[in-house]
Amino acid sequence: MPENIAFHFREAIAARKQLSKFFRQTSVDGEDNQETLNHEFFTTSLSKIYADLCESCDQLKGHCKGKHTDSQRPNDVDTISNPFITLATGYPEHDCPSENEAQNRLFKQPTVLTENSSTTSKDDHYSLTNDELSEAIELSKDVQEMDELLNVAKDTWEKLGRGQISLVVAASVTNAVLAAFEIVECRLRTNFDTSNPDELAIKFLAARQCLGLPTKVDGEPDSKMQQLVEAFKISWSQLLILQRRGFTRNSAKADITRRSSSHLILTKSADSVHCDIQCLAVMLQNIAHLIMPDSLSTRSKIVCRSSPVYPEVGYLLTHDKTSNNGLRCCYGLQLLLESYKTCLFVPEKVYLPSTCRLQTLQFAQEAISSTQAVLKHPTLPCRCQGTLAYHLESLEVDLKAFIHSKMFDFYFQAPWTCGCHALDMLDAMSYYGLRLFNYRNYVGSVLHIYNVLRNLTNLRPIPLLDGLSDTFGEVLFPGGRPCQHYKACWVRHMGGRLRFKSHASDHRSGCYALVIPAHTAKATAGFGSQQGVKDPRFEFRKISVLHGLRERGYHIDGTFWRRIHTLNGDDTDQSHAYSTAEKPSAGRGHADQDSPLSGSHHQHRLRYLQKALHKEFNGTFPIARIDLFKVYLDCVSVVSRISDQWHGDQVRPGQNCLCFVDTLLLAADQCKDNEVRLYTLGCRELVRICQEAMKEALSVMEIDQYFWKYV
Repeated sequence: MPENIAFHFREAIAARKQLSKFFRQTSVDGEDNQETLNHEFFTTSLSKIYADLCESCDQLKGHCKGKHTDSQRPNDVDTISNPFITLATGYPEHDCPSENEAQNRLFKQPTVLTENSSTTSKDDHYSLTNDELSEAIELSKDVQEMDELLNVAKDTWEKLGRGQISLVVAASVTNAVLAAFEIVECRLRTNFDTSNPDELAIKFLAARQCLGLPTKVDGEPDSKMQQLVEAFKISWSQLLILQRRGFTRNSAKADITRRSSSHLILTKSADSVHCDIQCLAVMLQNIAHLIMPDSLSTRSKIVCRSSPVYPEVGYLLTHDKTSNNGLRCCYGLQLLLESYKTCLFVPEKVYLPSTCRLQTLQFAQEAISSTQAVLKHPTLPCRCQGTLAYHLESLEVDLKAFIHSKMFDFYFQAPWTCGCHALDMLDAMSYYGLRLFNYRNYVGSVLHIYNVLRNLTNLRPIPLLDGLSDTFGEVLFPGGRPCQHYKACWVRHMGGRLRFKSHASDHRSGCYALVIPAHTAKATAGFGSQQGVKDPRFEFRKISVLHGLRERGYHIDGTFWRRIHTLNGDDTDQSHAYSTAEKPSAGRGHADQDSPLSGSHHQHRLRYLQKALHKEFNGTFPIARIDLFKVYLDCVSVVSRISDQWHGDQVRPGQNCLCFVDTLLLAADQCKDNEVRLYTLGCRELVRICQEAMKEALSVMEIDQYFWKYV
């Protein structure tokens, strides 16, 4: 008998005896309660059972030792006494058997366990296997989640086709779909090798058979999930065909010249498999052309950095023996194909795939114009390596290379590809635009002066400056827009920090000063401005959901979900759930019953992301569409006018001196509450100059002129 079983027997018997003793001591007039008698009877029976078990186990142990010492197993069937077989789970409360009946029941004729019995084994080794039903349910759940993610992408591109959302929003949501798929792929890797999608098809077929679900009806896949798995097999077969041909420069050129995307015909009918195969083959040939060595030398960094599925397919073709991303390649190709077909077949469409490509090229041209306007401005005279102007010139070269590529093949016309290219350009323009906001503090100085004039004078509101102050408040006004201590807030915006004097024994008044560290001064002068450098003053992710999502690789955690729901105005916190279910309507309650895990009536959480991103591209002041380059130029124009008029003939025109900011902010700090004393402190002329400069440069401009037109 195992020691743990014997231990629990002894513990139970001892505890029951102590409990019986306690109840006998508390009984009234020494009478025996029937429940106490029943309890003692069961304890006595348990003790006898334990004694008999010990005796039987000793006999069985000796029998097993004798059997192992035999050189040959006897032909007759050995019988093993099993005293557990007659143990009752319990006795009725009012009909307890006597001690003799319990003993007779215990030693009733035991059941014989033979060598062929299913409960015994020929040796002492046992094999443990996973629960097939559990694996089938988990696999069905993962495939269903992949199908739901694909439906989210289809819904997004359908809205783009109708003109309801922006191209960049659709691409961002699709990137989030691919990032969510990576989580599903990691779960699938625990059960099979995801480098071969054919294994997924085999296991999914076995899972449906285990769940008792049909696999095919009239030779066609029975469910949407099975159609998705079949689509993976088609994509994988095309990848293998391209891989087996051998990826060489000559073979890739021959494939591209032999087949042209202009001869393709897309369809939404049930027999669209043949057309899909042709589309996938052409897309893979287009991607293979991008991987060719002579193409990489002339390809724009925007294409190499942001083209979807291009890195995965390229690695698979060039590292066929070490690649393990076959399932990811197939899913990405399916997203590409569905984005193209959904935009093309949506009723009352506004966007066509070719329209998306043209819009991306137009945005690149618009970005080049803004970049060139800043580079030609005298505030960026130096082109030395590492300066802001140097990086802006590199950005201009990338944008021009993107336009001159003149790629209108099937892959480059895919809406997802166009959206990713536009998203990459928008991210670069936003990053360097925010760098311009802090370059020499021109923009920040204008907004701080505007805040003072709005608080202490009768200056009328300027929509552009109000929108910038509200949107970029965390960057421009650390701690919030001030109503006093204006200069201290301005110095903090420039990167100032408190520094205490070394000889001071305590932090007395006058023993500290606001100073600007050397590294902050270098960043303000434009050094260290390459994209990717971490600086808390240039973190666009804190301001924009779009750039925050891109910086985190489109992987969304609970904190980011709460931010999304707050932006959407949702009252309930849904960060703990992956998808939010809606009540199904009566007409679609049985729309998809291919498995008990069907989630066709669920609204996926990524639709809330789509709603939040859409708000950043619409409204009175859409943060994602602001042309920060144009804002910078107009703010520099304001500074130049104020500086030239304030200094007069003392300084050569165009110096853009910011000494007027210090003068005006010091005067504002001397004002008491509810008193307008700027005019009496010698700043009447300066206030007039600032007000006129802002009105002439910014009030006459429509706010729509500061937004990107092709985003």
